[in-house]
Amino acid sequence: YLTNTRVNSDWSASPDKLAAILIQKWVAFVHIDGLEAWSDYRKSGGISSPTSPKSIIAAASPEPVRLLYPLRETQVNTANVPGSIDRFTSKIFWDVN
Repeated sequence: YLTNTRVNSDWSASPDKLAAILIQKWVAFVHIDGLEAWSDYRKSGGISSPTSPKSIIAAASPEPVRLLYPLRETQVNTANVPGSIDRFTSKIFWDVN
């Protein structure tokens, strides 16, 4: 694997070293810590994964821009959970992208 001379897996064969590191990190985390993989994908503008992480069903929809509150939070803290959050368009206040 380390000597297969493929882009993004072999260091010397990868012209974009940062993309190679991010893709390898994405591969390592995608099934262990999906939130970390998704965050890196969003921070890097999509270069941290070989393909878009959208599902086949969501292929025509935009990618989500934020996570929703857990169901438990909406059950026990209804007064403080905003009700009009759209995961595809409602960006969180600090997201400037």
